[in-house]
Amino acid sequence: METLDLKAAKRERKGNGPCRVLRRGNRVPAVVYGPAMEAAQSVSVDRKEFADLLKKAAGRQVIINLAMENNGETSRKVMVKELQQNSITSDLIHADFYEIDMSREIIVEVAVETVGTPLGVKEGGVLNQVRRELAVKCLPGNVPSSIEINVAGLNIGDAVHVLDLVLPEGVEIPDSSINFTVVAVSGPEKEKAAPAEGEEGEGGEDGASGDEES
Repeated sequence: METLDLKAAKRERKGNGPCRVLRRGNRVPAVVYGPAMEAAQSVSVDRKEFADLLKKAAGRQVIINLAMENNGETSRKVMVKELQQNSITSDLIHADFYEIDMSREIIVEVAVETVGTPLGVKEGGVLNQVRRELAVKCLPGNVPSSIEINVAGLNIGDAVHVLDLVLPEGVEIPDSSINFTVVAVSGPEKEKAAPAEGEEGEGGEDGASGDEES
């Protein structure tokens, strides 16, 4: 799993007012927490640096080497737990970082990506991706960037279930006791029946309502 670097500064003042000041200075307020920490720590990160990191991650799970600039601590290995964005501008306004232990398994959501065009789609069927993300359990260093499913051989009516997946070594699906569907190919939608010969559709010559004005 890829590791990316990000600098963070400890923040002493909390609350909406100080957070607004940070945002005006192009910084994103954030918190760092985890099972090994006695209490959550309030930090801030540079908005552009953080946005560039997220763009590089391109929706994939990554480990962040969070370097604390002003409190004398060594860097922390974290993952993004939650992001808040402005609903209008999409600017980052807050982040939650979860500290991880590289020697302990974690459960994270990983994107599902399909590869190929199903045979059934070539015959007019439709590929339905039921799950776009799956929870996986593994060591942080083994988290896959995505789960790829080759769908090229699927015909209409075929499906791939969670127990059909071939996962990398050391990676498992925690809720695989339920063999749920991940992707499936369904038949083409039936076309609407054409009006029988001699019948007029709504608004036709015989179905017109009202008389023309003279």
